[in-house]
Amino acid sequence: MNSLTDTLPRPTFQASSRRLVRALAFETLAEWRNLARMPAFSVPTLLFPVGFYSMFAIVLPFANTPEAAATLLVNFTIFGVFGPGLFAFGVGLASDRDQGWLRLKQAAPLPVMVMMLARTLGAMVFALAVVVALFTVAATLGGVRLERSAWALLALVGVLAVIPASALGLAFGAWLNARAAMAIVNIAYLGSAVLSGLWFPLQMMPASVQSIAPAMPPYHLAELGRQAAGLEGGGLVYPVLWLVFATIIAVAVAMPGLRRPEGKS
Repeated sequence: MNSLTDTLPRPTFQASSRRLVRALAFETLAEWRNLARMPAFSVPTLLFPVGFYSMFAIVLPFANTPEAAATLLVNFTIFGVFGPGLFAFGVGLASDRDQGWLRLKQAAPLPVMVMMLARTLGAMVFALAVVVALFTVAATLGGVRLERSAWALLALVGVLAVIPASALGLAFGAWLNARAAMAIVNIAYLGSAVLSGLWFPLQMMPASVQSIAPAMPPYHLAELGRQAAGLEGGGLVYPVLWLVFATIIAVAVAMPGLRRPEGKS
Protein backbone atom coordinates (compact mmCIF):
# COMPACT_ATOMS: atom_id res chain seq x y z
CA MET A 1 0.00 0.00 0.00
CA ASN A 2 1.42 3.35 -1.04
CA SER A 3 1.94 5.92 1.67
CA LEU A 4 0.68 9.47 1.43
CA THR A 5 4.17 10.70 0.69
CA ASP A 6 4.34 8.43 -2.34
CA THR A 7 1.39 10.23 -3.89
CA LEU A 8 2.77 13.74 -3.35
CA PRO A 9 4.59 15.33 -6.30
CA ARG A 10 8.32 15.39 -5.83
CA PRO A 11 10.28 18.46 -6.90
CA THR A 12 12.31 17.92 -10.02
CA PHE A 13 16.02 18.65 -10.13
CA GLN A 14 15.36 21.67 -12.34
CA ALA A 15 12.80 23.11 -9.92
CA SER A 16 15.11 22.52 -6.96
CA SER A 17 17.96 24.23 -8.79
CA ARG A 18 15.79 27.25 -9.57
CA ARG A 19 14.78 27.55 -5.94
CA LEU A 20 18.39 27.27 -4.83
CA VAL A 21 19.53 29.95 -7.28
CA ARG A 22 16.67 32.19 -6.19
CA ALA A 23 17.59 31.68 -2.54
CA LEU A 24 21.24 32.45 -3.33
CA ALA A 25 20.23 35.68 -5.08
CA PHE A 26 18.13 36.84 -2.13
CA GLU A 27 20.81 35.82 0.37
CA THR A 28 23.49 37.66 -1.64
CA LEU A 29 21.36 40.81 -1.69
CA ALA A 30 20.82 40.49 2.07
CA GLU A 31 24.55 40.04 2.69
CA TRP A 32 25.39 43.04 0.52
CA ARG A 33 22.87 45.21 2.35
CA ASN A 34 24.23 44.01 5.66
CA LEU A 35 27.78 44.94 4.68
CA ALA A 36 26.70 48.26 3.17
CA ARG A 37 24.90 49.25 6.38
CA MET A 38 28.05 48.74 8.46
CA PRO A 39 30.04 52.01 8.23
CA ALA A 40 32.98 50.38 9.99
CA PHE A 41 33.20 48.00 7.01
CA SER A 42 31.95 49.94 4.00
CA VAL A 43 33.71 53.29 4.54
CA PRO A 44 37.28 51.98 5.07
CA THR A 45 36.78 49.35 2.36
CA LEU A 46 36.01 52.00 -0.24
CA LEU A 47 38.07 54.98 0.94
CA PHE A 48 41.32 53.52 2.25
CA PRO A 49 42.54 51.96 -1.04
CA VAL A 50 41.70 55.10 -3.01
CA GLY A 51 43.32 57.31 -0.37
CA PHE A 52 46.53 55.29 -0.16
CA TYR A 53 46.74 54.98 -3.94
CA SER A 54 46.27 58.74 -4.37
CA MET A 55 49.03 59.42 -1.85
CA PHE A 56 51.57 57.08 -3.45
CA ALA A 57 50.65 57.62 -7.11
CA ILE A 58 49.65 61.29 -7.21
CA VAL A 59 50.98 63.18 -4.19
CA LEU A 60 54.32 61.40 -3.77
CA PRO A 61 56.73 61.03 -6.73
CA PHE A 62 56.58 57.24 -6.99
CA ALA A 63 54.76 57.06 -10.35
CA ASN A 64 57.51 58.76 -12.36
CA THR A 65 57.19 56.45 -15.41
CA PRO A 66 54.17 54.90 -17.17
CA GLU A 67 55.25 51.45 -16.00
CA ALA A 68 55.58 52.62 -12.40
CA ALA A 69 52.13 54.24 -12.56
CA ALA A 70 50.56 51.03 -13.85
CA THR A 71 52.41 48.94 -11.25
CA LEU A 72 51.10 51.12 -8.43
CA LEU A 73 47.58 50.70 -9.76
CA VAL A 74 47.98 46.91 -9.78
CA ASN A 75 49.42 46.88 -6.26
CA PHE A 76 46.70 49.02 -4.72
CA THR A 77 43.99 47.21 -6.64
CA ILE A 78 45.08 43.97 -4.98
CA PHE A 79 45.38 45.75 -1.64
CA GLY A 80 41.88 47.18 -2.03
CA VAL A 81 40.08 44.02 -3.13
CA PHE A 82 41.74 41.79 -0.53
CA GLY A 83 40.00 43.67 2.26
CA PRO A 84 36.29 42.99 1.56
CA GLY A 85 36.54 39.20 1.67
CA LEU A 86 39.00 39.18 4.56
CA PHE A 87 36.91 41.45 6.78
CA ALA A 88 33.48 40.17 5.72
CA PHE A 89 34.43 36.70 6.96
CA GLY A 90 37.22 37.35 9.43
CA VAL A 91 35.32 39.95 11.46
CA GLY A 92 31.76 39.40 10.23
CA LEU A 93 31.69 35.68 10.91
CA ALA A 94 33.25 36.11 14.35
CA SER A 95 30.60 38.73 15.18
CA ASP A 96 27.85 36.40 13.95
CA ARG A 97 29.11 33.71 16.30
CA ASP A 98 29.34 36.05 19.30
CA GLN A 99 25.81 37.37 18.71
CA GLY A 100 24.27 33.95 18.09
CA TRP A 101 23.50 34.58 14.43
CA LEU A 102 25.77 31.77 13.25
CA ARG A 103 23.79 29.17 15.22
CA LEU A 104 20.55 30.53 13.78
CA LYS A 105 21.94 30.38 10.24
CA GLN A 106 23.19 26.83 10.75
CA ALA A 107 19.68 25.83 11.89
CA ALA A 108 18.02 27.43 8.85
CA PRO A 109 16.90 25.23 5.94
CA LEU A 110 19.25 27.02 3.56
CA PRO A 111 22.59 25.17 3.30
CA VAL A 112 25.42 26.88 5.17
CA MET A 113 27.67 26.75 2.10
CA VAL A 114 25.06 28.74 0.15
CA MET A 115 25.18 31.37 2.86
CA MET A 116 28.97 31.45 2.67
CA LEU A 117 28.83 31.77 -1.11
CA ALA A 118 26.33 34.62 -0.76
CA ARG A 119 28.68 36.46 1.60
CA THR A 120 31.54 35.95 -0.87
CA LEU A 121 29.44 37.36 -3.71
CA GLY A 122 28.46 40.31 -1.54
CA ALA A 123 32.13 40.99 -0.86
CA MET A 124 32.78 40.77 -4.62
CA VAL A 125 30.33 43.61 -5.17
CA PHE A 126 32.37 45.77 -2.81
CA ALA A 127 35.58 44.66 -4.54
CA LEU A 128 34.11 45.73 -7.87
CA ALA A 129 33.25 49.13 -6.39
CA VAL A 130 36.86 49.47 -5.19
CA VAL A 131 38.13 48.54 -8.66
CA VAL A 132 35.89 51.11 -10.37
CA ALA A 133 36.95 53.85 -7.94
CA LEU A 134 40.66 53.07 -8.33
CA PHE A 135 40.47 52.80 -12.10
CA THR A 136 38.66 56.15 -12.32
CA VAL A 137 41.31 57.92 -10.24
CA ALA A 138 44.15 56.16 -12.07
CA ALA A 139 42.83 57.04 -15.53
CA THR A 140 41.99 60.67 -14.73
CA LEU A 141 44.65 61.75 -12.20
CA GLY A 142 47.21 58.96 -12.10
CA GLY A 143 48.20 59.01 -15.76
CA VAL A 144 47.66 55.26 -16.22
CA ARG A 145 47.09 54.16 -19.81
CA LEU A 146 46.22 50.53 -20.50
CA GLU A 147 44.59 48.62 -23.30
CA ARG A 148 40.87 47.95 -22.85
CA SER A 149 41.54 44.25 -22.51
CA ALA A 150 44.13 44.96 -19.80
CA TRP A 151 41.64 47.04 -17.80
CA ALA A 152 39.09 44.25 -18.07
CA LEU A 153 41.53 41.48 -17.12
CA LEU A 154 42.88 43.44 -14.16
CA ALA A 155 39.32 44.05 -12.96
CA LEU A 156 38.60 40.32 -13.27
CA VAL A 157 41.68 39.46 -11.22
CA GLY A 158 40.59 41.98 -8.63
CA VAL A 159 37.08 40.57 -8.25
CA LEU A 160 38.26 36.94 -8.16
CA ALA A 161 40.87 37.87 -5.54
CA VAL A 162 37.97 37.96 -3.08
CA ILE A 163 37.86 34.14 -3.11
CA PRO A 164 41.23 33.43 -1.42
CA ALA A 165 40.72 36.49 0.80
CA SER A 166 37.34 35.14 1.92
CA ALA A 167 38.84 31.71 2.61
CA LEU A 168 41.55 33.25 4.78
CA GLY A 169 38.95 35.37 6.56
CA LEU A 170 36.81 32.28 7.08
CA ALA A 171 39.71 30.59 8.87
CA PHE A 172 40.12 33.59 11.17
CA GLY A 173 36.41 34.08 11.80
CA ALA A 174 35.78 30.41 12.53
CA TRP A 175 38.26 30.31 15.42
CA LEU A 176 38.36 33.83 16.88
CA ASN A 177 35.89 35.94 18.80
CA ALA A 178 34.92 39.34 17.40
CA ARG A 179 37.39 41.39 19.44
CA ALA A 180 40.38 39.20 18.65
CA ALA A 181 39.33 38.88 15.02
CA MET A 182 39.28 42.65 14.52
CA ALA A 183 42.86 43.02 15.74
CA ILE A 184 44.32 39.95 14.02
CA VAL A 185 42.58 40.53 10.69
CA ASN A 186 43.84 44.11 10.58
CA ILE A 187 47.38 42.90 11.26
CA ALA A 188 47.05 40.22 8.58
CA TYR A 189 45.58 42.69 6.06
CA LEU A 190 48.20 45.41 6.45
CA GLY A 191 51.07 43.04 7.19
CA SER A 192 50.50 40.87 4.12
CA ALA A 193 50.28 43.98 1.94
CA VAL A 194 53.63 45.29 3.15
CA LEU A 195 55.35 41.90 3.10
CA SER A 196 54.04 41.21 -0.41
CA GLY A 197 55.60 44.36 -1.79
CA LEU A 198 52.30 46.14 -2.49
CA TRP A 199 53.31 49.38 -0.77
CA PHE A 200 57.04 49.38 -1.39
CA PRO A 201 59.07 47.44 -3.99
CA LEU A 202 60.47 44.22 -2.65
CA GLN A 203 63.90 45.23 -3.95
CA MET A 204 63.94 47.91 -1.25
CA MET A 205 63.14 45.37 1.47
CA PRO A 206 65.61 43.29 3.49
CA ALA A 207 66.43 39.83 2.19
CA SER A 208 64.42 38.25 5.03
CA VAL A 209 61.25 40.06 3.87
CA GLN A 210 61.89 39.09 0.26
CA SER A 211 62.05 35.44 1.31
CA ILE A 212 58.72 35.73 3.17
CA ALA A 213 56.83 37.45 0.33
CA PRO A 214 56.05 34.30 -1.73
CA ALA A 215 54.16 32.90 1.29
CA MET A 216 51.66 35.78 1.12
CA PRO A 217 48.49 35.49 -1.01
CA PRO A 218 48.64 39.17 -2.15
CA TYR A 219 52.09 38.49 -3.61
CA HIS A 220 50.67 35.95 -6.07
CA LEU A 221 47.56 38.04 -6.74
CA ALA A 222 49.79 41.00 -7.63
CA GLU A 223 51.75 38.75 -9.96
CA LEU A 224 48.51 37.81 -11.74
CA GLY A 225 47.53 41.49 -11.80
CA ARG A 226 50.78 42.53 -13.45
CA GLN A 227 50.37 39.86 -16.08
CA ALA A 228 46.77 40.97 -16.67
CA ALA A 229 47.94 44.57 -17.12
CA GLY A 230 50.65 43.49 -19.56
CA LEU A 231 53.49 44.60 -17.31
CA GLU A 232 55.28 41.27 -17.26
CA GLY A 233 55.16 37.85 -18.82
CA GLY A 234 55.38 34.51 -17.14
CA GLY A 235 53.02 31.65 -16.63
CA LEU A 236 49.68 31.73 -14.85
CA VAL A 237 49.84 28.14 -13.67
CA TYR A 238 52.02 28.51 -10.58
CA PRO A 239 50.31 31.56 -8.96
CA VAL A 240 46.85 30.16 -9.72
CA LEU A 241 47.69 26.74 -8.30
CA TRP A 242 49.29 28.34 -5.24
CA LEU A 243 46.16 30.42 -4.58
CA VAL A 244 43.85 27.43 -5.11
CA PHE A 245 45.92 25.35 -2.70
CA ALA A 246 45.98 28.14 -0.12
CA THR A 247 42.20 28.54 -0.44
CA ILE A 248 41.62 24.83 0.13
CA ILE A 249 43.92 24.79 3.16
CA ALA A 250 42.21 27.84 4.67
CA VAL A 251 38.75 26.29 4.23
CA ALA A 252 39.97 23.01 5.72
CA VAL A 253 41.30 24.90 8.76
CA ALA A 254 37.99 26.74 9.12
CA MET A 255 35.66 23.72 9.00
CA PRO A 256 36.37 22.37 12.52
CA GLY A 257 36.03 25.91 13.87
CA LEU A 258 32.60 26.30 12.30
CA ARG A 259 31.44 23.10 13.99
CA ARG A 260 32.74 23.95 17.47
CA PRO A 261 30.23 25.06 20.13
CA GLU A 262 29.57 28.77 20.29
CA GLY A 263 31.26 30.70 23.04
CA LYS A 264 34.55 28.81 22.72
CA SER A 265 37.52 30.40 20.95
